[in-house]
Amino acid sequence: MSSANMTEAIGWLSVMENATLMFSKDALMAQFVDAEQNVEMPDNVMGGYINISGNGCSFESGVLATEEDCQKIAAMFVGETDLSKEDVADCFGEIANIVCGDMIRFMTQEDEAAQHDMRLGLPVFITGSFIACVGQSTAVAKITIDDATLYLVILYPSASVIVNPKFLA
Repeated sequence: MSSANMTEAIGWLSVMENATLMFSKDALMAQFVDAEQNVEMPDNVMGGYINISGNGCSFESGVLATEEDCQKIAAMFVGETDLSKEDVADCFGEIANIVCGDMIRFMTQEDEAAQHDMRLGLPVFITGSFIACVGQSTAVAKITIDDATLYLVILYPSASVIVNPKFLA
């Protein structure tokens, strides 16, 4: 595992954590928010994933929760209850977009060139167990928002990956 990749991922996770705490207080009007890093993510989580790339890095980030907590967070976000699965997916895609956009803004606020180089991919909503592939590692934080729990994840390359040059042409 490359310690440089791990150090960078932990830095991004800390910034993601701060962006989520700010979002929780401002947009969700949360009364109680707490954060904890280096936690295990439970099976059968779902949520919004988005790619962040540019300025020499590329990684996946996710804002995840159990199905029940996805409903709670989405309801807090839009101010309605009894949301359809499509509405919950849309909310989590937007939450991932907001949090990751703030991550880029916070990490590049003193470097305008880097800010313009960083890009967000399209958010996707994925359900099921999260498994990192060979050559990938994760950094995970748990955010408690009132009576719901979010898991923030950064998926990053943990080792050099050998790429066949014919695929680069």
